[in-house]
Amino acid sequence: MVNVDKKIIAVAGLLLAFEVHAESYVSEQEDYTARYQSTYNWQWHPSFQNGMGSTPKSISPAAERMYTFSATAHWGMRAWEGAELYINPEVASGIPFSHDLVGLGGFTNGEITRAAGVAPKLYLQRLFLRQTWGQGGGEERIVPGINQLGGSVDKNRIVITAGNFSTLDIFDGNAIAKDPRTQFMNWGSWTYAAYDYAADARGFGWGIAAEWYQNDWVFRFGRMTPPKEPNGLALDFSFFKHFGDQIELETQYLLANSPGKLRLLGWRNRGVLARFDDARAALNLAGQETILNVRNREQIKYGLGLSLEQSLSDDASLFMRVMKADGQTETQAFTEVDESLATGFLIKGSEWRRS
Repeated sequence: MVNVDKKIIAVAGLLLAFEVHAESYVSEQEDYTARYQSTYNWQWHPSFQNGMGSTPKSISPAAERMYTFSATAHWGMRAWEGAELYINPEVASGIPFSHDLVGLGGFTNGEITRAAGVAPKLYLQRLFLRQTWGQGGGEERIVPGINQLGGSVDKNRIVITAGNFSTLDIFDGNAIAKDPRTQFMNWGSWTYAAYDYAADARGFGWGIAAEWYQNDWVFRFGRMTPPKEPNGLALDFSFFKHFGDQIELETQYLLANSPGKLRLLGWRNRGVLARFDDARAALNLAGQETILNVRNREQIKYGLGLSLEQSLSDDASLFMRVMKADGQTETQAFTEVDESLATGFLIKGSEWRRS
């Protein structure tokens, strides 16, 4: 399936978001931080004719609405020299189109992965430690932000992140299309649609990641826990038997004096998954759908992607992502997409005084 993010189902939407900052003080270095964010996203699509007929796995042709609500606390502190500790409790609720997240490869609201009905649910989103070792090369300013204490670090450094977090906190750090709360909402645009990264149904897991910053280059490697069953909440903690590995190489450059970044990402999942060849063979033999029946042995699933972000001016930039997955194995944690291409533009509101 190819997701170019060009066919938008939602024709009307409302997005309200606010972010509150409560910081220790304004200084060169933050010792602790408390930030809060809440987002409400409402979408609707009209009724339409389905010429090929509707199935239980199709998006409903009847007019329908969907919404998500989430509220998150982002608390952090410096634990010791070079160490930062973060915890994120979150409350979320919502209802997707068609009530079961079916019918779309690139769903129109990336927040829906965290919602599980109209009743708000409280859960621990993140709990992780980040340790940084300086390696010289000059000083680099870290801007305060969500799960990021402001301060200065060595440009050349080694960073280890361990605990409960999202793979996307470390990998595919695209500044233009990353956060469905404040940027592109379609989940074919806030990471590679074909990136079946290991995570629970909400998009988080336990793991460890290492980053090596060297001048204009960054090398990353990480291993994360997959779900016990595809798209499930329960995680598989057999860390050396079932896992999701990723490796990424990033470089910064100047094109006509405008900064840009290029990233090459490879990933590999290992878990108990069904292969489509086995399912087809069983279907021909038994005459019924058999994905669950052939989910009985360990498989390797992998993919390779390329990401670009490029500044065009002080107020405009573009991004592009392309990825190819092996396409032989059922989805483990993200979307039913094996090949993806997404591109888009960001234009800031500076000209009309909306930064």
